[in-house]
Amino acid sequence: MCLTLALLAKRAKVITQVLHKIEKREAEGKVTLETMRKIAWAMDCEFIYALVPRKEIKFLLKEKALEKATRLIEEADIHMTLEDQKVTEDFKTRIERLAETLLKKGDVW
Repeated sequence: MCLTLALLAKRAKVITQVLHKIEKREAEGKVTLETMRKIAWAMDCEFIYALVPRKEIKFLLKEKALEKATRLIEEADIHMTLEDQKVTEDFKTRIERLAETLLKKGDVW
């Protein structure tokens, strides 16, 4: 049996016109999560909301760790230079090492 709009409206305890508005708002990305849960329940479904990384998670985390490490090393270098204590170790090496530490700690944001 097909779940018609009229039957779905009845199960969701709304009028058919409301479902039309919900469909339109959903297509525009403007429907609320509460509304989606209600419609899912009426369809005897589970509503699942997920954030999915655009790239493989290990690459995303490494990228974020490198960004944070770069920011921290640059800030530290500014202070060290102001104190006439310039660091001689290679900039990229320091960033890589700090990024690995941040990854191990889970502190990449």
